[in-house]
This record gives sequence, structure tokens and C-alpha cells, in this order.
Amino acid sequence: MVSVLNLSSGLGMVLVAVVAIAYWHIKKRPKAVYYAYGALFWAIAIVIKVVMDLTVSGPLYSWLYAFMPVEGAVAAAGLYLGLRTGIIENGIAYLGVKYSRLKEMGFKDAVAVGIGFGGIEAIVLGLLSLLTVVTLLMSPALVSLLPQSSIEQFEPLFMPLPVVERLFMLFGHAFATALAIYAVKLADLKWLGIAVLYKTLIDGSLPLFRTTGPCGGESPSFQRWDGIRPLLFDMKTIILSASIL
Repeated sequence: MVSVLNLSSGLGMVLVAVVAIAYWHIKKRPKAVYYAYGALFWAIAIVIKVVMDLTVSGPLYSWLYAFMPVEGAVAAAGLYLGLRTGIIENGIAYLGVKYSRLKEMGFKDAVAVGIGFGGIEAIVLGLLSLLTVVTLLMSPALVSLLPQSSIEQFEPLFMPLPVVERLFMLFGHAFATALAIYAVKLADLKWLGIAVLYKTLIDGSLPLFRTTGPCGGESPSFQRWDGIRPLLFDMKTIILSASIL
């Protein structure tokens, strides 16, 4: 059952970003513009990934699951997802710094860029989560249209999980982005490679928790992982929410 308490997940995700930015700004005093650059890099990366999802990702997944054994399809899909995230997100930061004056930044500024990258993601996802919950509170009948695995995410047990996930992901974004930036500063692509590998391992594991195929049923492991990823990742719900409001 959806309640006002479910708003805590979205608010918590936004708070993760606000606290991280406030803490680093008070402690190290980087220029605020570096957080903005991180947010810009994230936005560019998301646009590229959305275009890929609307063009090549769907047909690729269909082909993989149609012509490969399930295990092979899962492994290939994981490799694609991981490399896509690792190369695009870290590549944007690397190129953005390499071909601008940002290459002169110091460590505290590089971390600020990473916090901005992960922070804007946490804020956007938090706001979308809030939008979803508010919509369902205003129109309770919509809850019956959701799959059971999504409905279960409104249980109190799941409420803090998106916040915890955003906290860890913000640290991950800051770490990987700083590595990509230092690949420029040290003129050593080894650090960019480590950043790409790091994010590849994180996102590459997602298909292990997903369905067995485009038409398969949800496994218990996927439902548990889906609880960690907030309801806002159900794009149908987001679109439905936006259209109603």
C-alpha cells in the first residue's frame, strides 16, 4: 500500500546529493562551477545512452536472447551494459577535461566534478521517485496497474534501499570521475581504463538479476535487486505519472 512514508525514498536520494555537496564544499572549498561541470557531463552521457536505448539496445537484446543460450545472452548483455556505461560516462569526463581548461584543476576540484556527476543523478532520480509516489497517492487506482514486484517496493523494508544505493553510487561516480580526470592530468590512459573497468563491473552485473529474456518472468533475485533500484526505473510508470500530472 502506498503511503506518505514512501516519499522518504525520494527525499532521501535528494538529501544524499545535497549533503555530499555541502560536506565537500565546506571541507575543501572548490569552486561551485566544478559541481556544475559534473552535472553537465552526466546529462551528456544520459542523452547518449537514451539515444542508444531507443535505437540499438532493444534490437541487440532481442537478438541476443533469440540466438544465444540464456547464459551467453546474459553475459553478452552484461558486457554491453557495462562497457556502454564505463566508456560513455568516463569518456565524456575524460574528453571534457582534456579539451578544456579543466585539465588545470586539482584533486579537490576533480572530486567536486565527480560529486556533481553523481549528485545530479541522485537528485533527478529522487525527484522522479517523488513524482511517482505523489501520482499514486493522488490516484490510488493506478497501483493495481503495476506489476507485483513494483508494488512490493512500497513496503517499509524497501524504503531506505534506494537511499543507500544512491549513497554508494555517488561515491562510485566520484571515484571513477576522479580517475578519468587524472588520466588527463597524468597523461596516462591506465587510470581511464581502471575507471571504465570499475563501472563496467557495476553495470555489467545487472543482467544477472534481470529476467531470463525479454518475454521471461521475473526471478526472485531480480525482484530483490529491483527493490534496490527505486520504482522510478519503471519507465512506463514515469511516463504515466507525467501524463497525469
